[in-house]
Formats: sequence, structure tokens, C-alpha cells
Amino acid sequence: MFRAAATGRARLLTTNLVLAEVHRFILFRAGIQPAAQALGRIEASQLVAIEFATSAHHQRARAWLER
Repeated sequence: MFRAAATGRARLLTTNLVLAEVHRFILFRAGIQPAAQALGRIEASQLVAIEFATSAHHQRARAWLER
């Protein structure tokens, strides 16, 4: 699905928490420079919107899970 989105230049939405996990994953597998470069490329992309998670987001997600 990601390849199809990238090929089709679909706009993507993610959170700062997901970016932190991506950074950590690359950091421990490839090192500091690749992790920093990946984060920079994602942040610079016109196709990626980053939403910063708040406590309100967390509360809505928990409420949704408890339905």
C-alpha cells in the first residue's frame, strides 16, 4: 500500500509519535546519519502532513477503542 501511495504521490498523514518510532527503528539498525536523513526527508516532503499528538487525541482514541 505504501508503494502504491508513493507511486501515486498520495498525500499522507502521520503523527510525531510515528516519526519518533521510525527514527528509533532506523537509528538502531543503520545509525545516526541515516536516521537523521530519513527524518529530514519525511519532514521536508510536501506529501506528508505531521499532526502533533495531544491529550485530546489520546482521549478520543481511547473512547473509540472502548465502543
